[in-house]
Amino acid sequence: MLRSITVRLKGRVQGVGFRYYAEVAARRRSLVGYAKNEDDGSLVVYAEGEEEKLAGFVEELLVGPRLARVEGHSISWGEARGGYDDFYVF
Repeated sequence: MLRSITVRLKGRVQGVGFRYYAEVAARRRSLVGYAKNEDDGSLVVYAEGEEEKLAGFVEELLVGPRLARVEGHSISWGEARGGYDDFYVF
């Protein structure tokens, strides 16, 4: 069964290549979804795929790229909604 996660990251997560980092990490795990900067300075990542791959993806997101500093996060798990055929950066 495919699952989904929505991860909201706070801290220094914009302007440090985080969306590209998420895209590369997601594609490496064959996950689909998106990464999007929010107006409040946070980053939202939505991904769908196998639960094991999603768990590894979350671990990688919490580390982030070299210049990032994740100071807070929230994670919501759910069932995959479908509708994505790739991982997108907005």
